[in-house]
Amino acid sequence: MKKLTKTRLLGLTSAIAWVCVSWTGLARADAVTDWNVIAIQTIVTGVPAHPGATSLLDSAMVQAAVHDAVEAIEGRFKPYHVRIPGASGSPAAATAKAAHDVLVNRFPPLTASLDATYHSYLAARGGTAHVSRSVTKHAAMER
Repeated sequence: MKKLTKTRLLGLTSAIAWVCVSWTGLARADAVTDWNVIAIQTIVTGVPAHPGATSLLDSAMVQAAVHDAVEAIEGRFKPYHVRIPGASGSPAAATAKAAHDVLVNRFPPLTASLDATYHSYLAARGGTAHVSRSVTKHAAMER
């Protein structure tokens, strides 16, 4: 009888684990994830190199700018640094613009490469290139 209970418990545990794993959705790739990868690659290989804690600050600056740009459009949370009034457009384009502009500011020698990445990113996602002037103006002020 005791063995039967252990077998049932093992079967029930396996069934619960299978259900939990099967209900998790596929990993969702989005602009924030994409530009996080681009930012980390730029920061790690950037010229001039930003050693030590400076690289962590570079990453934090990118993430804060992305958050504020998307937040300006979606309006769900409090911004980290600045409220951008009148923002509209695609959150994906706002993400790309904010990350691009901070990276260009932090790594000026990589401007051409970052510009190419930015334009090809938007072109590959046709229709997401709209960002209101308020987001663009804010990004330019952050430079």
